[in-house]
Amino acid sequence: MYSQKVSCQRIFPLLTGLIVMASLFFLASLSLAQPQVIDHMQPVYKAPGPGGTCPQGASKLFFKGKSRCLFCNQKEGYFPQKIHGKTVCVRLQMHPAMETPQGHKPKYTPLNAKGKCPKKFKPVTLAGQKKCAACNPGYIWHHYYGQGRCVKCPAGQSLGFMGRGKISCLKCPEGSLLSPRHPTLGYRCTCPGGKVMVKTPNGYKCLQPKKVMFR
Repeated sequence: MYSQKVSCQRIFPLLTGLIVMASLFFLASLSLAQPQVIDHMQPVYKAPGPGGTCPQGASKLFFKGKSRCLFCNQKEGYFPQKIHGKTVCVRLQMHPAMETPQGHKPKYTPLNAKGKCPKKFKPVTLAGQKKCAACNPGYIWHHYYGQGRCVKCPAGQSLGFMGRGKISCLKCPEGSLLSPRHPTLGYRCTCPGGKVMVKTPNGYKCLQPKKVMFR
């Protein structure tokens, strides 16, 4: 009788642990099963112009034997794409998140008699004067708001030059790539290889359309 009581005391905590683990696994599977929603908009359709041409930025489609011009809000990063049998405006691009870079004051020294800089220094021009600047390892010198500054970005972020001496650390959603700076749209994060922007509880990600669905 005593041995049975001891064995029950040992088995009960084990069973409790197994039940807790099974419950956690079930809850995790429910969260993974939730559909991830494609960030999309319905396109605007208009009739083609003279000669059957569509304006710049519009896509020409044929619907029931008639041509139509499809418009998406490309300034906001939406482009036409056929998903699950229908053409919609899907977010393929978006502006990156921007943060102020880390920085410190550079070390300066004059150019030598031969017009060159000492080792670990680089020639820079500040306020119209040439001098030599040095930064700590991992930092680069930048003409920051008219003043020299040694700057760097955290891991996973890129240094973006915004013009007029302004710079930022740019961070793109997971799986997206930072495109070169556009003259009017600025920097963009682009989903490669047919992937689309998907809004998840942890922010945007680039995923294959077959793994996502519309709301």
